[in-house]
Amino acid sequence: MRKGWIASNTLLTLLLISHYWLTPPLNIVNLSILGFSALVMAFLPNRINFLYILTVSLAYGFILTSVSFFQGIVDLKQLQFIAANLLFFGVLLLLWLTYATMKELIQLNQNLKKQVERLKRYDDTSGALTYSEFLEQAKIIETTAKRRNETAYLVYLYSSPLIKDVARTALIKKVLQVCLQATRKRFDLVCSPDDKGVLILLQNTGREGLIIVLSRINVNYVDWAVEYRIEEVGDLNQALSKLNLPLPDEVII
Repeated sequence: MRKGWIASNTLLTLLLISHYWLTPPLNIVNLSILGFSALVMAFLPNRINFLYILTVSLAYGFILTSVSFFQGIVDLKQLQFIAANLLFFGVLLLLWLTYATMKELIQLNQNLKKQVERLKRYDDTSGALTYSEFLEQAKIIETTAKRRNETAYLVYLYSSPLIKDVARTALIKKVLQVCLQATRKRFDLVCSPDDKGVLILLQNTGREGLIIVLSRINVNYVDWAVEYRIEEVGDLNQALSKLNLPLPDEVII
């Protein structure tokens, strides 16, 4: 891909330089339309760009042919018109290839970033699980709990909608740290699925264990504008839906 990128851009540069040998105003018209086309094609999808190239090239060729015919242009100047049309089509075609490669590279880069983010197990700042890793482990816990007939709970702590964004971010970071301290390490799961709340999965515990964890957290945030919702994990997707949180299929790439 790199060699093709270099070759196409080199050829594109040579074709643009070749406009120097066209006589004015033909070279100016060519470069002006090409500049406008380059701007338009930057915002269009690849398939539309190809149709744009065909349409504009045919229209421009028809205009040059008409001008040549009605003005009785022959010999050297007619060759200039042919050269202008070929240069025009060549530059448009190379622009299309360049934009297609650029958009492919941008999409590839975005996909790689998403995959890296998904493969990360822990958040660099807080040390809590990432949401994708939380879901992966939660699915395993769900299967185990059903097989052993155990109980698990999802607890979602979230800030009041009245709190401003800056204050909410700081609050959720504090709540996250409190939850990490209040839960059982390497047994319960804690993550922050968004900047509005903290999600906890308590496995193999009853109502008493749930109350104990909530009391530990409550000591720390009793004066905070934090609320919570509890869902028993009979079905993970259903529990997440009730909490209005993204499902595993919406997170996994």
